Amino acid sequence: MTGSPDSPDAGVVAAAGRRGVRARLALAAAGLAVVVPLALVGLRRVDAGAIASAFEGADPALLAAAVAFFLAFQTAAGGVWATCQAAGGVRGMPPATAVGIHWATRAACEVTPAGLGETARVALSRRHPAGARAGGWRIVGAVAAFRALDTATAALAALAIAARLASLACLLAAFGISPAALGAAFVAIVLAGSMPVAPGAAGTRELLVVPTLVLAWDVPAGAAIAFSLSVQAVALSASLAVGLSALAFLWPRLRAAAPGDGDAGGRGDGGAVEAPRPAPGR
Repeated sequence: MTGSPDSPDAGVVAAAGRRGVRARLALAAAGLAVVVPLALVGLRRVDAGAIASAFEGADPALLAAAVAFFLAFQTAAGGVWATCQAAGGVRGMPPATAVGIHWATRAACEVTPAGLGETARVALSRRHPAGARAGGWRIVGAVAAFRALDTATAALAALAIAARLASLACLLAAFGISPAALGAAFVAIVLAGSMPVAPGAAGTRELLVVPTLVLAWDVPAGAAIAFSLSVQAVALSASLAVGLSALAFLWPRLRAAAPGDGDAGGRGDGGAVEAPRPAPGR
């Protein structure tokens, strides 16, 4: 059995991908039906002048630091992705390539609804010879591992989270918001990210972050909205700048999977099963 586009296993992978896309689109439609009316009601009560004033008073140095920490956060997350790829059986892909694919995926996620940009992670990985040999199922398995990290990636994950918190702390400080609100803001942003109805979780983030800061920490509404919009601006600008650059650099090094390269039941070796390797230290 080969991994040609006409093979049963390739068809199963493609069908699963189509079902996932349809489910995400349905989620996005349902979410927009809830988010849009709430956003329209909220916008009618927002003082645009207060938001503009908050931006004018923001500290440029802290905003720049927030961008720098965000870059560190996503690069460390790309290292986690590279580790998951190797552990999942996608061997031979250079770490820099895996990190570049992660950044390109982040750029796609910032401009697509319902997290559909994540499909770029599998598509780009399969274009690399190592991904083509390993097959779609192993790449998808690495995506699952990326979502549920184990001890092998704990250090990189901790670094990514620390950089993310530092980025948010800089944004809070730039708008004069107490650093004590960092934990609540982080939780609200993570929850919004788990429901990315609009591109980059825009709208959903504001519905969670702004009330949290205003009601729990007595932050002025204008400053809370400016902070939330800045979170979006930092993620969008950094992800697009680095993601598109990474894609331009990687594209000549990627190639479409040849008919003999793909997944035979998730294996790129024509069906031979590789004996599992014992985990070190276990």
